[in-house]
Amino acid sequence: MDLSKISDEELAILAKSDALAIEELLNRYKTLINSQARKYFLRDGDVEDITQEAMIGLFKAVTSFNGQSSFRNYAYAC
Repeated sequence: MDLSKISDEELAILAKSDALAIEELLNRYKTLINSQARKYFLRDGDVEDITQEAMIGLFKAVTSFNGQSSFRNYAYAC
């Protein structure tokens, strides 16, 4: 199965039982996470710490997504 052709919402639902689906979603949102992390960079802080926190939030969004809304909006809120 080619995961790159599946919508984010379908992948999030599939991710509950498929590690490759989780990996695909994390890769899809990596650029967004990196761009958002730069916005919250603090002087003498580490962007990597903020990026890791954002990745944890994305992972939680993947595991708790219920299919009731847009995954992108849900993930952004998480």
